[in-house]
Amino acid sequence: DLATLSNDRTRAALIACLEKAVPKDDEGKDTEAPTDDEAMYSNLKQLIEKMKKDEENGPFDEHSAEYHEAEKNADLGANILTSLLLRSSPESGIDPREVEHRREFFGTNAISEKKLDSFCQLCWEAIQDFVLIMLIVLGIISIVVEVTTHPGDCTTCWIEGAAILCSVCIVVFVTAGIDYAKQFAFIRLTKSLHETNTKSVIRDGKQVNVIDDDIVVGDILSVNSHNLASIPADCVLLGPIADLKMDESTLTGESKAITKRPGDVVLSGTNAIQGSGRMVVIAVGINSVAGKIRARVYESEDHDDDLEGEDENSPLFVKLDLIAKQIGIAGTVFAAIAFVA
Repeated sequence: DLATLSNDRTRAALIACLEKAVPKDDEGKDTEAPTDDEAMYSNLKQLIEKMKKDEENGPFDEHSAEYHEAEKNADLGANILTSLLLRSSPESGIDPREVEHRREFFGTNAISEKKLDSFCQLCWEAIQDFVLIMLIVLGIISIVVEVTTHPGDCTTCWIEGAAILCSVCIVVFVTAGIDYAKQFAFIRLTKSLHETNTKSVIRDGKQVNVIDDDIVVGDILSVNSHNLASIPADCVLLGPIADLKMDESTLTGESKAITKRPGDVVLSGTNAIQGSGRMVVIAVGINSVAGKIRARVYESEDHDDDLEGEDENSPLFVKLDLIAKQIGIAGTVFAAIAFVA
């Protein structure tokens, strides 16, 4: 349900989440002297009905009383989502002792790293180049022809073919070595960014700074536009209204700032460019929008299946590979004709 709210990003999805918290069995309840829980669920039902009516009759004019009432209901719905469903508090956040339990239940905000390719595997990938394969074939043919057709003793007749094979080996080892070093350089850069990229969250009534990977579902995240804070997880904005505007161009390509109001979903990977606000985390890691994108871009093991069959090369490299194949085929044809002649 939280994932649905994160994907749909509508008030209707928020209403659907709140409906999950309402018990369906109303039999045996004392309507004259309800317990505290029964009164709470009764008020929640009334709020859900109000929000449904707001969705049916809206949208309203921003200066109308109906608009402000709908925003108030959405803010109250976001607070109930935080308190009742996520067992957190808009004011004091979660208990730090619950962090590990929440991480096990909802998942971690870290994306699992792809297993590093071995040097031998990188050599195998480098040797799949069409031109290199043709050079290997031509080198072997050159050695065989020179050795079998050379008159007398063959002392240096094999050097030309061997030189071709040595050149191929040098190219393969250099390419694999560069790719192997790039893997470790990328890991060092990623760790350095993660260690310095911290966010402010409220836990046990105290504002603390944690790295993005340590954020869990239910955390109350405090952001402002002074440092162009990047949102590390999918969240729902809480009140009061603080004129928060988000830059969602990294996800949607829309350059216009998007105004967020209490009850709205704030996507991970977006940036706060105006105002400030508090928001509750509803999806982390691979369950968040930015997490899914990161898993695909960084080829995380979480999305190996989704990456199969995709072309990793840019259009320029695709064209260069095609030209290289055409040149190799033409050269092979002319070499065969010259050999036969």
